[in-house]
Amino acid sequence: MGWTERQEERMDFILEQIKQGKTAQEIDELRVQQWELSAQARGRESEQKVVEALNTLPFITDVVKASEKDDSEGTDLWVHFDPDSNHRDMPIQVKSSLSGFWAFLSRQEKGRRRIIIRVGPKTSPRNIRGIFLEKLEKFDGFI
Repeated sequence: MGWTERQEERMDFILEQIKQGKTAQEIDELRVQQWELSAQARGRESEQKVVEALNTLPFITDVVKASEKDDSEGTDLWVHFDPDSNHRDMPIQVKSSLSGFWAFLSRQEKGRRRIIIRVGPKTSPRNIRGIFLEKLEKFDGFI
């Protein structure tokens, strides 16, 4: 796609809107809408990458989407463990951008049992598992 992955920032997108007779204000509003939609899509893709990566770990029985209530409180996914693992179910917050990751981390309550994972477009399943296992060990003291 060129220098940016976001269509609303591409010059050909903007020029196409001008050809259609849109004003600068209308184009700006459309760009905001497009950005929000692309951010939501990136978030869903990142969450799916985490689900797929973690479901391969033998002591995890399932990784599921959080309820709307949990999501509004900062939990995207729940990891359910095999009872023999001695781990408690773990909430996860997935961030797709570095700025979103740091912003969420700064609001995170100290001592809250939640793993926050940043998943960029090039983050591999192996890296996702590594980040998760490292943070899980900090909470529970073992893997």
